[in-house]
Amino acid sequence: MPKANGREQPRRRFEPVPIYWDEEEGAEPAGMLIKHILPTRGLTLLVGQSGFYKTFIVLDLQMACILGTEFMGQPVMRQGGALLLVAEGADTIARRWRALKKAKAKSYFEHLGQDMPALPFGRVQAVPHLQSQDAFERLVAICEQFRAELRERSQFDLVSIAIDTLMAASLFKKESESGEPSAVLYMLEKLALQVNANVLAVDHMGKDQEKGARGTSGKLAPVYSELSIFGTKDAKSGVISGTHLVLTKHRTGMAGLKAAFHPIEIKLGVDEQGETISDMVLQWDGGVVTKRAANNKRHTTLMEAFADVLLTHGKKFQAEPDWPEVMAVPMDVLREKFAVRYPADGSDPKTLLSTAHRKFRDAMRDAVAAHVIATYTSETIGSFAWLVKEDSNGQQRTASSMSARSEGDGQPVHFSRKWTGVQPSDGGADDDRELEF
Repeated sequence: MPKANGREQPRRRFEPVPIYWDEEEGAEPAGMLIKHILPTRGLTLLVGQSGFYKTFIVLDLQMACILGTEFMGQPVMRQGGALLLVAEGADTIARRWRALKKAKAKSYFEHLGQDMPALPFGRVQAVPHLQSQDAFERLVAICEQFRAELRERSQFDLVSIAIDTLMAASLFKKESESGEPSAVLYMLEKLALQVNANVLAVDHMGKDQEKGARGTSGKLAPVYSELSIFGTKDAKSGVISGTHLVLTKHRTGMAGLKAAFHPIEIKLGVDEQGETISDMVLQWDGGVVTKRAANNKRHTTLMEAFADVLLTHGKKFQAEPDWPEVMAVPMDVLREKFAVRYPADGSDPKTLLSTAHRKFRDAMRDAVAAHVIATYTSETIGSFAWLVKEDSNGQQRTASSMSARSEGDGQPVHFSRKWTGVQPSDGGADDDRELEF
């Protein structure tokens, strides 16, 4: 027995800790909000340079969670409500969300044969300072308030929380050192576990894209998955091209998933002076792509052309009675869109068109062989193409079919009109809910 001042002191007794032997389960494994990408409860970091569509990606990801569709070609496994904490650029969110609803949610509900209701999406502009002493408690209170209101108005639970951006909400004094950022990120990981939802923090990438998020790599310790935006920005014009999103960290070691995307303009109406009101949404160029495909000019052009034509000419299509219904595009329209987009050298229009059409045939041959695109030709209805991929059982399924999933049995989930208590939405700005704290 230890002694102090010549006297024996009693040993300190500690409560026994659980020890898990061999294959006994310890901590419950994290489920997946988006298969292979985002955990159901855990911290995700989205990093990208200024102007590289970070907020657009956040909104697209949260829309996928709300609709129960796909993100980066991977299925949403837990459909539900989404909360966005807007620490910067708050005046841009409403219009961007309207554009996203018009471009993606409208066609989704048309596919289900439903009118579009207001969606379970809320945003908060009064974001707590993430380094304040009561930041964790205030964030929990915000999430629980949103969850309570959500359950009163719909059948959904809160599944996605995004903070845009980490720097604006934290105001780090020494971002280059790991101390301040790590403390905030560990707190956000704790928040995710507390409220049983995924927390996504948007962060800025340094000037060198290869080095990832600004600051030290040590701050990534509490991050379950990291998504990084890459692309090329012309120094003179500021034009950004070749954008793609990469899963650069995943706690299970499944990093490397990549998906190319590009922005498209969505017209929303006209203002009092008759000028067009519009905003951008992202088109994913054929979902997941391999490194080889991402570097293939004709494949990239084909996927970009397909995304554009799907938006303007996409239609429900069932080639045979026992085949699934898909969203398909006319092959002739796709070929001409490819020809417009394909970057060929030369000045003779006939030669350029001939080259583009030849590259289109090559791109379609490769895409069909790789099970990225399927085609169907009939003398009566013409030729159509649609996106396909294989599921875990090796069966082909459409990448553009959009039936929502529930967490339990994977059956379609229909939205409750209790969210607004009014007639279905027409996509106007009034549908954007603002929570005050």
